[in-house]
Amino acid sequence: MKKFTFLFLALLLTACSSTRSKGRSYTYEDFEKIWSPQSGFIRVANEAYYYALLKGPSDAYARLYKFDAIRKTLTLEFDAGSPIAFFQTDPQHKTFYLGKDNGGDENFQIYEYFPKDKKIQKIFGNTGFMAYPVEISEDGQRIYLNSNHENKAIFSLYVYNKQNLKVTQLSKDISIANVTINPNEKSAIIAKNISNTENKLFELNFKTKKHRAIKLPSKNSYSVAAYHPKQKNTVLLNTNYNFDRDYCALLDLKTLKITPLYQTASKDIYCSYSFFEHLSTVTESKNALTKLRVFDGFFKKEFKLPEAIKNKNLVAQSLYPYEGRKWTFVARSSRTPGTLYEYSLQDAELDKLLDLNAGPIREEDFADSFNFTYKSFDSKPIHAVFFAKENWVKSKKKHPVILWPHGGPDYLTEHDYSSRFQYWVNRGYIVLGPNFRGSTGYGKAFEKLNDKDWGGGHIKDLIWAKKKFSELPFVDPKNFFIVGASFGGYSVLSTITQYPTEFKAAEATVAIGNLFTFMKSIPPDPAWQGEFLTEIGDPKKDKKLYRERSPFFHAQNIKIPLKINQAENDVRTVLGEMNSFVAKLHKLKIPVDYTIYKNEGHRFQNKENIKKLTIGTVDFLDKYRK
Repeated sequence: MKKFTFLFLALLLTACSSTRSKGRSYTYEDFEKIWSPQSGFIRVANEAYYYALLKGPSDAYARLYKFDAIRKTLTLEFDAGSPIAFFQTDPQHKTFYLGKDNGGDENFQIYEYFPKDKKIQKIFGNTGFMAYPVEISEDGQRIYLNSNHENKAIFSLYVYNKQNLKVTQLSKDISIANVTINPNEKSAIIAKNISNTENKLFELNFKTKKHRAIKLPSKNSYSVAAYHPKQKNTVLLNTNYNFDRDYCALLDLKTLKITPLYQTASKDIYCSYSFFEHLSTVTESKNALTKLRVFDGFFKKEFKLPEAIKNKNLVAQSLYPYEGRKWTFVARSSRTPGTLYEYSLQDAELDKLLDLNAGPIREEDFADSFNFTYKSFDSKPIHAVFFAKENWVKSKKKHPVILWPHGGPDYLTEHDYSSRFQYWVNRGYIVLGPNFRGSTGYGKAFEKLNDKDWGGGHIKDLIWAKKKFSELPFVDPKNFFIVGASFGGYSVLSTITQYPTEFKAAEATVAIGNLFTFMKSIPPDPAWQGEFLTEIGDPKKDKKLYRERSPFFHAQNIKIPLKINQAENDVRTVLGEMNSFVAKLHKLKIPVDYTIYKNEGHRFQNKENIKKLTIGTVDFLDKYRK
């Protein structure tokens, strides 16, 4: 990762790698030969092999694979017939569970996987409703689940007992966003979301099925990571209470005193602790780059990570306490698709198990990521990440740019590997991802700047990103395009209706076109409703704002070529809304390239659909590139 900073007319370029790309060109099929992990690699108890959800070169969707750590081979273990959304195991790594949906509708049901027979059996969930595991007891006999299968508007906590196959409802009358189970399995801390930046905590008694409010100051976020292993009535808390950044602290459940544990004004910090592995982690995020620290016990001795992985994103982690307390993880960077390692915390030994890049693409031919900071319309500094070949940024040859407003909006563009971005750079485009106001990772005050201002300040941040980035010597300002998905798709439509001639062409995928219909289509769960009422406003009270900020009502302003992609089974940005938007464009006689992807949800899963979408983007933009 390198750093590019631009404040007014000041330009700073620093390079951290001496490797130069020779500009080799690769096909889409070459990128498909990179294994894409959809879960951590889970080592089976007392065996030298792992299970993992992977999407491989010939896979239409994520399937369960078996990795033999001795022979270094990957073989297909199980095909569920549709994408597997999650794969989990009990603390002993002896029993396995997976979740799958139908055609991307995100309504997951839970199945137990039986390795001996390579079969699954549904244990919980109903069609059309969502269920997912929260925690599994240490002995593996009880599975705690969160589901809305009895009421779409309320997620309740249940426990499934494997011994008698009985399901018991533990909570009522409150919609649960997340849960932390007490190791004694007599109680839990549950969180109810009020908005994207605020929630409330409750303590749930399993015997009485009643919950009591933990009365902490409002207008803050609280997430209990774990119960303290020794101090009764104390929990590990991730919060932003009385601080602009997220940090971790200890919360005394009796006195309600919050004592910071790890806190800094320049980083977001999240902590976790595992009773089963007796390990703690601290995740630090700054300028869209995440680093992980690992501690013995409850934040005691910090383990020194090997230099080979020190500056890479450590993702898809799997910890387990036996055989020398080994830790399995995938390490990757913006230009490294990922390598599976096993690290012995006891002996400080690092073993490379599997390179996820099984294709011909050399590391020096991948794009790198760079920082770019600029001042927006109101002089507020905005941080962005852009992807390009290293030799591009050191030359004066100009390259076209794809401006990528991220989804969310409570999200960000990170210094991480993206096959989509890599393919686009391979086709000659720089990808610029501004982390506009409303993005996460820059403090809560910055994140809240987008509340009730969708389509406002953050659109200007995008326009100013284009203006400032265009001043760099390797950027072609005459070939600037805008592409986005989900909230990023909404940003695309908002931008081209407000600034009709700033870009050469635009593409929006699973986008929001009309805020009125969007609010009607989102799930009735209070967490969803509360989040978007905070961010967008009330459709009745803020009717004028809704109309002003909905691209649907300004479609007549579109002057540039537009491509729209929509998923048939999307439950977030629904098909009907985009059909109406496109119908209006047709009525206005505004050309639009419109594609509906069958049997696909908000997050594209099907191999052929992803290929068509990724290649289709640059094929469309190339038509208008000078």
